[in-house]
Amino acid sequence: AEFKVTLSNASSSAQTYTIGLFNGTAGDNDYDTNVSNIVFSDGVTYDTNTGQITVPAGVTMFTATVDTTQDTIDEPDETFDLQVGGVTGTATIQDDDDAPVITDVALVGETVPEGQPAEFKVTLSNASSSDQTYTIGLVNGTAGDDDYDTNVSNIVFSDGVTYDANTGQITVPAGVTMFTATVDTTQDTIDEPDETFDLQVGGVTG
Repeated sequence: AEFKVTLSNASSSAQTYTIGLFNGTAGDNDYDTNVSNIVFSDGVTYDTNTGQITVPAGVTMFTATVDTTQDTIDEPDETFDLQVGGVTGTATIQDDDDAPVITDVALVGETVPEGQPAEFKVTLSNASSSDQTYTIGLVNGTAGDDDYDTNVSNIVFSDGVTYDANTGQITVPAGVTMFTATVDTTQDTIDEPDETFDLQVGGVTG
């Protein structure tokens, strides 16, 4: 983020000014909060002992460049401030990350013994700074309704994921990129071939 700092007029001698970086909606992980790392133009220097910058004689404008952080978190645009000599300028960090999508739904293990829970691992493309919702459903393959618990409300989720029976959707908390969904299968005494059913989350099937 490049700030342009303008002085009212030139001076025949070097001038000093206070300087600081302050969070707006951005946090410490979103940009380099260390003032010592700001890159100045036109010979301006920063003194860590005094916390001030020195502007050389004759300079009426200079730039101050602050690094922002590249991450993979979907989040709203965020702001932080640069304050020089009591005057504040605001930078807006534009987020370039897409909202997370479900990339994979996979059974943990190749098969599940009859009567044992089937655990699916659900993977998201990236994290988000806010909760995300996704559709979810159980679909018969060769298995029928008597072979497993077809009630989505009874699925056990990890990592704080919850199911809303009114919307038919799950809510994945902010920051979560992987969770498990466990479905009970039915123990019976019928000799039958191996059977399949699907868990579908956000349009992805496992």
